[in-house]
Amino acid sequence: MKNVKRFALVLDSGLTLFLTACGVSNTPEETLAAQGDFICRGLVTAVNQENVVVPSGASCTLENVSITGNVLVEPRGILTTRGVTIGGSIQADLHKRVTIAANSRVTGDIQLKQGGNVRIVSSRVGGTLEVESNVGTHFLSRNTVSGDM
Repeated sequence: MKNVKRFALVLDSGLTLFLTACGVSNTPEETLAAQGDFICRGLVTAVNQENVVVPSGASCTLENVSITGNVLVEPRGILTTRGVTIGGSIQADLHKRVTIAANSRVTGDIQLKQGGNVRIVSSRVGGTLEVESNVGTHFLSRNTVSGDM
């Protein structure tokens, strides 16, 4: 059993060296990106993506973007959307701020839990809108929610 563990360690180390030599990193963010998720930092406009991840502590602004999947906001992340269409859901736990505005459309659910500021204005939610145990300012106005609130 000891030799099997040693072999696995050598194999893992060799794979890491090989990937690094090829310019591929195995950091968690880049691993997600390699799986088809777009890691969002800064302003993103007019780009179609499958899934979007806002990393912990990062700020992401999506304008006129079409997302076929989901948006995940990691702890202390900031998400702002304007004129965005999201085919899946938005989920944020321990976020710093989430703003969904300017006729953004979310086909699925929006779940914002235990985070900071929340602002949802002039947008459509096809599923459930859940805002739970957040601190900070909450502003929800002129929205259409097809599911529960």
